[in-house]
Amino acid sequence: MKCNREFILAYNRLFEFLTKNDSIDEFWPLLTDAILGRLKFLVKTKGIAGMIEYWSDTLLAEGADCTLIANFNEHNSFEIIMRDCPSLRILSESKEPCHGYCSHCDEIYSLCLKELGYSFESIGTTGGCVIRIKELK
Repeated sequence: MKCNREFILAYNRLFEFLTKNDSIDEFWPLLTDAILGRLKFLVKTKGIAGMIEYWSDTLLAEGADCTLIANFNEHNSFEIIMRDCPSLRILSESKEPCHGYCSHCDEIYSLCLKELGYSFESIGTTGGCVIRIKELK
């Protein structure tokens, strides 16, 4: 799915609406199931290498300025250093992101990856962040 300007603005409006109506927490599992099937398949079949494949494709398509780091050792982990989030760049040019916009990454990816045996943590919310994914042992 291409995340163009119109999509990002609509996503933001949807999050605003759901947050105002106290429905956002019910939405996260639905969104996770609807859009992360490819990630689930790649992680189930390839582990960390599947994460590299998934985020290389999606972040490139979105125009992100980021670095991907994979560690294949006894502490299998994957890190995304996001210098410029395309969604927040688009929103800052058009309007203010809804409160908690960045939390959608935490919510959907942590739900998806937890059931596959990985933790998900993101640090930072101002257009740049560091995402750390670790294999649970």
